[in-house]
Amino acid sequence: MTTTQTTPPIFGLGVDSGVPKFSRSIVTGAIAKPMVHDYTFYFNWLQQTEDVLAECQLSGKEAMQLTNKHLHIDLGHRQKALPLNQLQNLELVFKRLMFPLLVGGIVAPISLVALLNGLLAPLIGIGLSSVGLSLLYYGWVGTYQIRVNLKSATFLAYFADSKTAQIERFIEKINRRLQPT
Repeated sequence: MTTTQTTPPIFGLGVDSGVPKFSRSIVTGAIAKPMVHDYTFYFNWLQQTEDVLAECQLSGKEAMQLTNKHLHIDLGHRQKALPLNQLQNLELVFKRLMFPLLVGGIVAPISLVALLNGLLAPLIGIGLSSVGLSLLYYGWVGTYQIRVNLKSATFLAYFADSKTAQIERFIEKINRRLQPT
């Protein structure tokens, strides 16, 4: 029976990740079974550093970052850090934009009827009709949102430019991490 054990140096003295990880390989007969222990409970008084596990760029200035303690959301003008123990899961959902749909659905037909009845000048009527149709189209095309479901039965929604493989992998990685083992 052969047992090998690797441990990092004493905590705080050269540990890169801030999380002590112990790896042990136990050989019984001809089969080797590696065992890895990852201690994920963090005491605030230890002031452990956060390791970046995954990053995802949502748009030009917007990004999300998964660390071993938090999900960091950077919206360019505002930043938010959500503790992982408060998250339930993340979803990528398609949403039609209701405000442009409603405004375009009201402006386009009213301006078209006013144009045909001679109540508006032709240039203004055509312009308002095209703006209304553009808003209608923009609302119908919609966009994707990353929905962060919290354990407190609430959610936060953040817009994503498009549905990309990078965003899907990021959400999948977070959901795997949040699943109870």
